[in-house]
Amino acid sequence: MRVVQAAIACMDLVMLEKRYRHFLELWQQTDPEAEPERYQYYYQKNGFKTPPF
Repeated sequence: MRVVQAAIACMDLVMLEKRYRHFLELWQQTDPEAEPERYQYYYQKNGFKTPPF
């Protein structure tokens, strides 16, 4: 049972890291002046609360 729980926790962490990297990349590629709403959306999807400007 512990092996299954550890495997699930590991998979959860990997998916969380992939999601973070995905939205970080999208955020970095977005021009905040041209698309401010999308920029803020990607920023918040990374777990941050307010935009960095």
